Amino acid sequence: MEDNLKKGRELNLEGIADAPAKVTIGFKCEGREKIRLAHEAHRASMTLSEYMECIVSLRHDTSKLAATTISPEEVEKWKNTIQQLQQQLAVYEKNEHLQRLLTNNRGRQITFKDSTGKERTIAVNHITDVFDIMVNSFKTT
Repeated sequence: MEDNLKKGRELNLEGIADAPAKVTIGFKCEGREKIRLAHEAHRASMTLSEYMECIVSLRHDTSKLAATTISPEEVEKWKNTIQQLQQQLAVYEKNEHLQRLLTNNRGRQITFKDSTGKERTIAVNHITDVFDIMVNSFKTT
C-alpha cells in the first residue's frame, strides 16, 4: 500500500509534531481557483494564508454538521435570514454606480483625503475598495 502512495519531499514528521510555531504547507491549484480563494479571503477580511488555514482546520467539522439534526422550522428561519442578507448585500454589490466606478478604475491607485484630512491611497481591485474610498472621503464633523 505504501509503495503506491505518491511521495513528494520526505517529511520529518517528528520534527513537525514538536515544532513550536506553525509549519508551512503548500499545494498546487488552478490560477482561477487561487483568485477565487483570494477574493473569498478578502471578503472575510483575511489573508489568503489565514483563509486557507481556516478551510484546512475546519475540514473535518463538516461531518459534525452533517450529523446535526435541524428542524424544518429552523431551516426555514435560516433560509429567510440568508434571503434578507442577500438582498442587503445586493444593494451594495449590485449598485450600478459602484460597479461603474470599479470598472473604470480597476487596477488604478486612487489617492484621496480621508475624513481627517490625511492623504490615503487605495488600489482599486474589488468593489469594497471603491466603497472604502467613497465612505472614507466624507468629512465628519
